[in-house]
Amino acid sequence: MFGILKRFLGDNNDKEVKRLRAKVDEINGFEEGLKNLSDSSLARCTDKFRDRLAEGETLDDILPEAFARYVYAFFLSLCRCSRGFPPYFGHETF
Repeated sequence: MFGILKRFLGDNNDKEVKRLRAKVDEINGFEEGLKNLSDSSLARCTDKFRDRLAEGETLDDILPEAFARYVYAFFLSLCRCSRGFPPYFGHETF
């Protein structure tokens, strides 16, 4: 009986995954804009985020973009350290 209800109503994990899917899609939406950034542009992002916070934006407003830039910078640095790591965000490893 419980299995039938769970199939129609879903469980808490399914609901949480659906809720987070929108955030994941938003973060992934920044991929194209990040491909052309130089290292110095990535370094200046912190100051830009601070300025946006000072202008009244909230952390929730900048979080998806900040996280996307963090992941991009992390994988760029990882690819430079290890040629065996798979490419991310469409970048080839040397």
